Amino acid sequence: MEENNIEEFSFEGQEPDETVLFATHQHPLTFTKESLVLVVSILILVVVFYLQSGLGGIFSYVFIVLLFVNGYFMLKRYIIWRNSVYVVTDKRLIAVEQKNFFKRKMTEANLDKIQNVSHEINGFWQTIFNFGNVIIQTGGFSDKNMVLEQIHHPLSMQQEIMKIASKYGGAPIKLELNKETEGR
Repeated sequence: MEENNIEEFSFEGQEPDETVLFATHQHPLTFTKESLVLVVSILILVVVFYLQSGLGGIFSYVFIVLLFVNGYFMLKRYIIWRNSVYVVTDKRLIAVEQKNFFKRKMTEANLDKIQNVSHEINGFWQTIFNFGNVIIQTGGFSDKNMVLEQIHHPLSMQQEIMKIASKYGGAPIKLELNKETEGR
């Protein structure tokens, strides 16, 4: 999410006196990585269609169907990426994850319930492009952690959430660095 448009950003369920401090999406590489396979397959289809254009008839119909199928999957992945957003307000942290066209999961944690914030970067591409998961442990009845998946600059995001939770939530936060990155 662009920082200069944050004043205009609002979301369903936002309280009247709640201020959005920042909002972000997953790293764009998570969208482009999967879409690259679809684009390459479309290019292969176009080349094969061009080289085999003498076949005509049934191959043309198969090509058109496969083109629409690829287009559908690209559109679906883009919509999932675009509609999945992580929002931090002056009262809570909200993770809206679009799972499918008609399936959305929304998780939220009050800032005063945040107990621990950590991050992890796994793999070559995440290390090179600096994206990973931010894990938020909250107090309450759930054993599950809140995970902000594939976030750009996870360490700075972790520190920002920690500062905001300390400022607005009133509870001291424990910062935990990923044990694997400490030894490097």
